[in-house]
Amino acid sequence: MALFNFKKKKDEQAPAEAVRNLSVAAKDENFQRMSPGAATTGVILRPRVTEKGSALAAAGVYVFEVADNANKKEIAEEVRHLYNVSPVRVNIAKNPAKKVFVRGKRGVKSGVRKAYVYLKEGEKIEII
Repeated sequence: MALFNFKKKKDEQAPAEAVRNLSVAAKDENFQRMSPGAATTGVILRPRVTEKGSALAAAGVYVFEVADNANKKEIAEEVRHLYNVSPVRVNIAKNPAKKVFVRGKRGVKSGVRKAYVYLKEGEKIEII
């Protein structure tokens, strides 16, 4: 009983693979046309917009949430690539996860890893 035809001819596989390759190429092209942050390596997750971050931005220091395995050189290169600025220094701080008790339920506040990026004098990043 042959309900399923697992053996396919080579002629049938070739067009399907060509369509698959074409769709991957189209996705890559659309991926490149997206916002500047779209073609990143995933080192910088997002800018961290807070009151303290806004005060620091006036002094030329910008705060970003970064991946746990990112190092200072990767972060500096990513900022240089995304925002076309030249970082002078990068500091990294880690806020650990914390256990909380809210409305009778236990939970966990997720931790975060932050990067403080110092720019050359006169350079700015438009985050918002």
